Amino acid sequence: MNQTRFLELLRKEEVLESKDKSLYEVEKSEYSELTSYRIVLQEQIYYENRFQYIDLVKKCLDGEINCYALQWDFFEIYHNDMKTLDKLIKKVSRYGIDSEMNFHTDSKIENFSSLLDDQLVPLCDFLDDGLSEESFYHKLEQVYSEMLKYTESTSVIKNDSEVLKFIIIFFTVVTSLAYSVLNPTIFNLLWQSTNI
Repeated sequence: MNQTRFLELLRKEEVLESKDKSLYEVEKSEYSELTSYRIVLQEQIYYENRFQYIDLVKKCLDGEINCYALQWDFFEIYHNDMKTLDKLIKKVSRYGIDSEMNFHTDSKIENFSSLLDDQLVPLCDFLDDGLSEESFYHKLEQVYSEMLKYTESTSVIKNDSEVLKFIIIFFTVVTSLAYSVLNPTIFNLLWQSTNI
């Protein structure tokens, strides 16, 4: 994503809007380019919030909420993501792009966004169009299994129990090494001083 170009197009759009014109009317190719940058940001916002979407679908499949509550809650998260996008674009337009903003894309981000836009949004819409609950849940299970592909963590430590195991093993090894290297009398003095 060309961040400089994105900022340039945003500012051009603002200038045109202040003159009651639109970028679309003046230069359709630039409007299309600006839209593609917005889509990249939108996809990133979806991906950053993917666990909210995944947890919501899981709650529905586990029976914690019904399909209509899923529909309501899904669109609430989805619309909040759109508001976040609008705020981010306004911030970029007003203040420029700061170093903390992450403007990149990859296939995982794009694919998760497609999963939402192409499968989950229509599924929630079809619920209003007479889709049976049985069909809804069947399709929702398929979407959920696809969503789980995006939960993989690159972290070595994935949950609290693994953290606890790691800490216990780490201190056991360090203690054993220290005990074998140091004189037991010195080790005991050190150990007692840390327990005070």
